[in-house]
Amino acid sequence: MLGLVRAAVAPLTRTRLFRALGPVLLPPLERLVRRLSGGRVQLSGLLVPSLVLHTTGARSGQRRDNHLMYTPDGHGSAIVAGTTFAQRRHPGWTYNLLRRPDASISVRGRELDVRAELIDAAPARELAWSRIEAQWPGYRAYERASGRTVRLFRLRPVAEQAVPRARARSRPTEPARRLAGMSRRRASEPIYSTAIVAGRGLFGALGLKRHVTGVENVPDTGGAVLAMTHFGYLEFALVEWVTWLADRRRIRFMAKQSVFDSPVTGPLMRGMRHIAVDMKAGAAAYAKAVEALRGGELLGVFPEAGVSASFTVRELKTGAVRLAAEAGVPVIPVAVWGGHRLLTKGHRVGFLERFGVPVSFAFGAPITVGADEDARVATGRLRERLQELVDRLQREYPVDGTGAWWQPRSLGGTAPTADDAAASDAARDAAREARRAEA
Repeated sequence: MLGLVRAAVAPLTRTRLFRALGPVLLPPLERLVRRLSGGRVQLSGLLVPSLVLHTTGARSGQRRDNHLMYTPDGHGSAIVAGTTFAQRRHPGWTYNLLRRPDASISVRGRELDVRAELIDAAPARELAWSRIEAQWPGYRAYERASGRTVRLFRLRPVAEQAVPRARARSRPTEPARRLAGMSRRRASEPIYSTAIVAGRGLFGALGLKRHVTGVENVPDTGGAVLAMTHFGYLEFALVEWVTWLADRRRIRFMAKQSVFDSPVTGPLMRGMRHIAVDMKAGAAAYAKAVEALRGGELLGVFPEAGVSASFTVRELKTGAVRLAAEAGVPVIPVAVWGGHRLLTKGHRVGFLERFGVPVSFAFGAPITVGADEDARVATGRLRERLQELVDRLQREYPVDGTGAWWQPRSLGGTAPTADDAAASDAARDAAREARRAEA
């Protein structure tokens, strides 16, 4: 799919209009996206592997930063081309590398030391161009349009410098593996990256005041079930946001099939590799979720199976612990408090009320579920842990909720009691079934 998008977009980037506007519009847009994403997302990186090259000015001696597309060379290094929208002069960063080849790059917010090597031999240049054009069709047209020989550089992680070439090919060094891994993850999920940037921009515009504890409990690699409280409609986006900011891991969520059937949200959900749940054939979704967990994904679930309008932890379904047990992964309890003040069930939140809201997150210690453990017992442990986390977040919340609609009745707020909320949910479900029967 990504290859088709590149093939469709590539001809547009070779037009005279793009060459004229690109140097003017893209750099400030790149800086904006980089600032919003904390340096972890590049605009160009939504379609191709991208990096920020940090060089030392050949004349000034000052640090210079340039946003560039790069192509993996197949051996753990990166190839960059000084095309600069087919302009007639070589870009400044190429002079910097010729003068001082020791540099560094940032990929997905992580900086890595590299040493630049000019690719000037004809066979090596042809091989490099073939790799570049396999990634971005027709890219060499920039060289022909510029009337000059575009400078190509190989950026090799410094830890590779002392490694013999044959060995480097068979056993890439750790920096090489990091660069290759960053490339694969960046290039494969442009829709997810776009959603993260959009979410960060939205939450930043609202001035949300996030406070996060325990996020280190989310494993750096491998599968895990994130079992979250569900007091509002935006918890999935909020937890996704803070998890990605912490270590750039993505979360796959299970959502109703109707969300995937929508012409608006469906392509987004599929592009972000979330899992559709058909209520009439739930076994298929369950199998996909187990497969994702075994494949090392983070899976986000709401074990309460619906928004709790009383803002207390309801009885949980056993699905979260059963998934974890079958896949052999831990359950990470996640409590969110304050997110329901943005959008929730049974209360229309005023536009201005959404600004400057504190949102607190607590990621609990992993819960291991034994293969033979009773799912109901394990679910009871999970509920107790979630309630403990919520209680702590409520005690430490910086805003007094006395008399507020978003505060539980037991803490002096005016939210419905658990019994009242359950009765309202039952009445709503009954009305929905009646409408379906009439249809």
